[in-house]
Amino acid sequence: MKTVTIQDAEGRLVSVPVSDALYGELEVAKRADETKRRIDRARLVQEELSDYHTHILMCPERLMSDVVEENILIEQMLRCLGTLSDYEQVLIHRHFFEGESFRSIAKDIGVSWQTIQRRVNRSVKGLSRMMGFI
Repeated sequence: MKTVTIQDAEGRLVSVPVSDALYGELEVAKRADETKRRIDRARLVQEELSDYHTHILMCPERLMSDVVEENILIEQMLRCLGTLSDYEQVLIHRHFFEGESFRSIAKDIGVSWQTIQRRVNRSVKGLSRMMGFI
């Protein structure tokens, strides 16, 4: 026998003994109820995102400012990338733009993947400094 706490008709919390079988069924029902609440929350978030997306589409001046800001950052990034050595530029391009792993790049070049990882990380840190992020 196990005990569960329920709310009676008058709103008071009451402890009630239940059999193990009934307790198991109550647990399943509780999990199902929690799952339903999570699904409902997910739907609500999805609706809010949809509303936000609609708002963005209906405010082209805001969208345009985002595009302008993004283009400025891209131009700044390209200038900063130009200051890296050719070797660093190739590593950055292969890893971030082509999606190659450090191991794959290292195998082609003939060095350890840790060497490639360190070089890429140093380059990214340098770019971050140049762009004022650090």
